Amino acid sequence: SDQSVGELGAIASEMLMLPKLLKSVRWTSFPRKHFVGGWWYKDAKFRAEVEPVVVQNNWIAGNVNKVARAKQWGHWFLGSDGACLDRADEG
Repeated sequence: SDQSVGELGAIASEMLMLPKLLKSVRWTSFPRKHFVGGWWYKDAKFRAEVEPVVVQNNWIAGNVNKVARAKQWGHWFLGSDGACLDRADEG
């Protein structure tokens, strides 16, 4: 069945949401040195070669795992109350 973004819940992933959200968006490629994928988390040599401003949280399965990894690396900025944090200071 066709699920809207709001209905995806725990099974949501960027691959399911992006096509619907990006239909009317103009886009371009970003420099790989500054916009990296989840491989950044796994490869110390790669981390030393780039200066990311955005790290896509992919190369890992499951939302629970993605949140845990983001928290581990200080990349999670959503408090338990749903408010944005100034910095990743809440586990």
